[in-house]
Amino acid sequence: MTFLYDFYGPMTSTVIICAVLCVFFIILSFFIKKVDPYKKTPIWMVPFLWIVDLVNGFVKENIGIRWKAYAPWFLTLVIFIFFANISSIYLLDNPTSYIIVTAALAFCSFVIIQVTGIASLGFGGYLKARSEERRVGKECRSRWS
Repeated sequence: MTFLYDFYGPMTSTVIICAVLCVFFIILSFFIKKVDPYKKTPIWMVPFLWIVDLVNGFVKENIGIRWKAYAPWFLTLVIFIFFANISSIYLLDNPTSYIIVTAALAFCSFVIIQVTGIASLGFGGYLKARSEERRVGKECRSRWS
């Protein structure tokens, strides 16, 4: 069980980035709690609101009606990938260079999107939508063959 306590391996940068992000957002949440929504927005909060608005607009444009379910996940991905890429500037390994980190992000995205589809359409509607997509895909392939 020594591998659980060995943080000197190649995944050190991922652990460091996650720890720094957790501490940063915990401290930021204390400042955000003190902001009165009925007063003028503080200047230090404008960049955060800009990023949230940018990601919300991107998700709304590309996903459509159910964009609010996906917006927090995509904002989390944007923040993690940004700091992961910035970490390489400070001589840390880029966590996304490891296939397990990239695969975990892809797997989580896949599961979130599929679970949301099942929750919104119901299991029967979800299977029906999948079967219709396959039928349409076969028709398109037969036309182009």
